[in-house]
Amino acid sequence: MTPPFSSAPSPPPPSPTPIASVTASTVATFDTAWSMDFLTADRILVAERGDVSVQEPGKLWVLTTSGQRTQVSGMPENTGIYYVLRSPNYPTTGLVYISYFEPGGPDEPRRGRNAADTQFKPEGLTVLRAKLDVSRSSPALSDIQVIWRQEKIVPIPTGRQISAYMAFSPDGQFLFICGGARDEFVGMQNLDNALGKTLRIFPDGTIPADNPFVRTAGARPDIWTLGHRNVYGIAFSPDGKLWQTEHGPEGGDEVNLIEASSNYGWPLASNGRNYGASSDDIPDHAQGDGFASPRYTWVPSVAPAGMFFYRGNRFPAWKGDAIIGGLKSRSLLRLRFSSGGVEVAQEIQMGMRIRHVSEAPDGSIWAIEDFPIGPNGGGLGRIIKLDPVFGS
Repeated sequence: MTPPFSSAPSPPPPSPTPIASVTASTVATFDTAWSMDFLTADRILVAERGDVSVQEPGKLWVLTTSGQRTQVSGMPENTGIYYVLRSPNYPTTGLVYISYFEPGGPDEPRRGRNAADTQFKPEGLTVLRAKLDVSRSSPALSDIQVIWRQEKIVPIPTGRQISAYMAFSPDGQFLFICGGARDEFVGMQNLDNALGKTLRIFPDGTIPADNPFVRTAGARPDIWTLGHRNVYGIAFSPDGKLWQTEHGPEGGDEVNLIEASSNYGWPLASNGRNYGASSDDIPDHAQGDGFASPRYTWVPSVAPAGMFFYRGNRFPAWKGDAIIGGLKSRSLLRLRFSSGGVEVAQEIQMGMRIRHVSEAPDGSIWAIEDFPIGPNGGGLGRIIKLDPVFGS
């Protein structure tokens, strides 16, 4: 009997039109904008770092998508504001998370390899959560709680290596914090400090009982992974895996799959070398060395900054891929992740240092242009909206 319909398989859906480039529209300018996160469809929380060379306080702003900005009051004393992140349940709670440098008082112990430089006060990476109502004409932080602190050390102004990036797990249950190496070398492989570590806590700052080092004597219970130098991007992929981008020393920028208790090698292994070294003075990652190897390495460096996995519809050909800014490369990078590994699927030259990237609720991509030569010498950086240019 002839079947009533054809059993031939349906043809696959057509591939999305390739995106050849992007256009950039200026929305606002800032002295030292560092990160941003969309609070609502038309309101963005922006962190402005401040001048770290004199330990100047940072600023918080609420920026509208039309370019109007209002400073947020209530930020505690700080020597720089870095990463801002809205809570997954922000629409009902109004909670935001902010990483910043908290200065020590006059009796703070002077630690770190720059401890003798008395022009700088000790400071430590710190995370707070607070309520922020953006509907007010004068937005202010309220109900402020410090939920996490790194060690306070005397900074090396030419290095920093702050990391300071944060991400929530897809279910919103956990907060991951990236604690940079702070240009230190001693103690990075020790579990008694948060230098060069990825930390996992509950959103209220308490410690999950299943963190990998909770029962290790002398270890900080918030540590999730160790051996990082300077993480400048952290995001969960659509399949629930956690990824980071990391600045190497001279060369050797990394893309890492982050798995509990893993050690990523710094400063004992890196595919780069120390600045100024005449030869490769750090062993490269090698099979069997006991460290988790990068899934992708840039040599020479691109200085990746900011990272998210695109989920919108305005750039359909990019859905599921990671979008990353490039500081040194002055570009927008698109990474594709598969069972076979990580590849740079596309690089779009932007002619500017890209400090941060973010996806808006409408699927557009926003970026922060890094201030060209620092806050006192190169002019302002911009916050820009990117739209696709379709073509082969």
